[in-house]
Amino acid sequence: MMRITLRGDVLLEKKLNKRMRMYRLFVSRGIRRWGNDFARFLQMSTKAHNWRGKLTKSIRWEQRRRGLIGNLFMLRYGIALDRMPPHYVSLKRGRKITQWAKDKGFTGRSIFVKPHPFIDRIYSKHRPKLRKYVFNEIQKSRL
Repeated sequence: MMRITLRGDVLLEKKLNKRMRMYRLFVSRGIRRWGNDFARFLQMSTKAHNWRGKLTKSIRWEQRRRGLIGNLFMLRYGIALDRMPPHYVSLKRGRKITQWAKDKGFTGRSIFVKPHPFIDRIYSKHRPKLRKYVFNEIQKSRL
């Protein structure tokens, strides 16, 4: 077994360390750009369905400056709308869904509601583009 250590060439070591830090920065920028676009597409999807404005305004992407992990934030209502099991909802007085059902012409005491999987649908379309975003950031840097 042969072991090689690189010592003494401080300039080369500094250059390599600097280049690795720069790559991390550009990868982070690419992930941030991708995440912001992903959040924007989710916002457009909620606007297209005319859901509550609070949900649209709550969707955002957050990430540290050099972080490689980002987080998507939204109201719990959005996650419930995306992942709830199909179920019946009672039409009681004072609920917004009761007024909506009356406007649509429903006459019963309850209606059957289904989930609207908008998060996974947009994520599956947008996820393959992540590599392109990162490579574009690295190409811009010309390292």
